[in-house]
Amino acid sequence: MSVRATLAGVRSFIWARPQTGEEVGGTSARYSYAVWLRHIVNAFQRGLQVPPETVVELGPGGSLGVGIAALLCGSSTYHALDTVPYVSAQDTQLLDELVELFRARADIPDESEFPDLEPHLDSHQFPDRVFPEQFLTKCLLPQRIGTLRRALQDIGKACACGHEQICVRYSAPWNTAEAVPARSVDLIMSQAALEHVEDLRGTYAAMGRWLKRDGFATHQIDFRCHHTAKKWNGHWAFSDLHWRIIKGKRPYLINRQSVSTHIAYAVTAGLEPLASTLVFDDQGIRRHQLARRFRDLTEEDLKTSGAFLVFRKRCETSLALNWP
Repeated sequence: MSVRATLAGVRSFIWARPQTGEEVGGTSARYSYAVWLRHIVNAFQRGLQVPPETVVELGPGGSLGVGIAALLCGSSTYHALDTVPYVSAQDTQLLDELVELFRARADIPDESEFPDLEPHLDSHQFPDRVFPEQFLTKCLLPQRIGTLRRALQDIGKACACGHEQICVRYSAPWNTAEAVPARSVDLIMSQAALEHVEDLRGTYAAMGRWLKRDGFATHQIDFRCHHTAKKWNGHWAFSDLHWRIIKGKRPYLINRQSVSTHIAYAVTAGLEPLASTLVFDDQGIRRHQLARRFRDLTEEDLKTSGAFLVFRKRCETSLALNWP
């Protein structure tokens, strides 16, 4: 597989074909519904304040479905931040499908429908304790849905705000912490996105700047090789030079950072780790096969193929964080 990955990188120097929104996936209503409710149920179980008023999603890809789900559940402002612009105007059919799922209080799609979707839940019943019927009915009023529909149709023009103060902001590419106002965000979330971020330290620093006091972050991270090697963690066997060839001219691939590095950057940025649900896989390469720069990986890092991390903003943290 490394030969194929290397050739793909070489080809990108010759023909750097941009990805489309469809290729990055995650466009179905049921997938968006499943992702949003997984994150919010986990936050509720840890005593965090839900629903959040202002949500930031990192790496939404070709669909704003997760953000739409958040807005349908009572959030008022949604910032979608991506490295590459995939969305010009959001298809409002996705909105209609999500509205029907929430009106039906449908069960959360489980692993039989999305086998690789993390984090897992103990129950897939609709979380009535999180979203009581009277509250959700108010969130789904026709006037409010109409305001959201107009906001989605105006993506790329301006922030659309109506009587209910529903705002959708889409920034791609984003490269400064000023993309979101400081101390304005209740929840920062991502689903299989942070493994692709090149400036991981700066991104966590930005999170520390954006979050309000007691704001929180939930991140599902995939540490696998993304088809660049035969073994799931084989990307840690490549030298830096070989990896630069594999990445080629693509705007991003994977950053090859470990779970402990994510946690360390978060703590430096003023985020307190609340929970880490790790997925282990011992069928990868062994320590003697690691490239020199990865020889100091812990045993936990070496076997962690996925993680769901929950952080909360530390109250005493200064927000004077410098963007690299």
